[in-house]
Amino acid sequence: MKFPLPDLTPDRQAILELFKHLHLCADGSNGFAEGVRMNFVTTNYDFVIETILDNLLAEDDSLFLYTYRGVTPSRISGFDNPKLVHAHWLVSQLIKLNGGFEILRGPEGYEFNYNERTEAEVRSQPPVIMLPSREQDYSDPYFADIFPKAVRLMRETQVLVIVGYSLPDDDALMRFVIRQFAEDPEDGRSKTIFYIDPFLQEGTMREKLAAVFPAMSSYGAPAFMPFKGSFGEFATQYATLVDVADLRDWGL
Repeated sequence: MKFPLPDLTPDRQAILELFKHLHLCADGSNGFAEGVRMNFVTTNYDFVIETILDNLLAEDDSLFLYTYRGVTPSRISGFDNPKLVHAHWLVSQLIKLNGGFEILRGPEGYEFNYNERTEAEVRSQPPVIMLPSREQDYSDPYFADIFPKAVRLMRETQVLVIVGYSLPDDDALMRFVIRQFAEDPEDGRSKTIFYIDPFLQEGTMREKLAAVFPAMSSYGAPAFMPFKGSFGEFATQYATLVDVADLRDWGL
């Protein structure tokens, strides 16, 4: 299966080109990972990231061959999982901290079903999602599986890009996960955070991050790169910094 790409507005086109460039900056030709590796941690239930990743690939290729979800489904939209074990140097991770509309429990474990389902089908086999509330129960086995992987992913990350997330005080779990990016001052010395938000001022962004990373105020670690604007605007400016020869060689 392929994820259909909706009509491309200029912002969407810029976002897709940003991901294409980062995708082509990864290299495994020597048998180990070099360059850029993209990983994703999201609180959304939707399929936006899957759609982007799938449309970076050829028509006969699939994101499921290169994307680890923190759990391994037995089936994907009615078909056997084409890749039960991923090669570490090829795989990116997509972790949905609050579950997803496609994540179902099946007789053989988890199934991912991206097909349109009737109300009766949803009621008989509801998706694994965590609804917004002050009393959230993360004791479900899915969340127990993915949280340690999200924590490890944050600790191994060098550049963190936060898009449109306001770091609310009552979202203790997400703040805990993000804090693992640079829990101690030493952790953050070689790390950078890009904070992209169309509504927050730079000072507010800095205050929110400093509440999660106290070393930012006293040591300037991790480095802070604010961007007041949409992700589409960020992607448009990103394209101006890419070598034109690279874009031409890669057909962008």
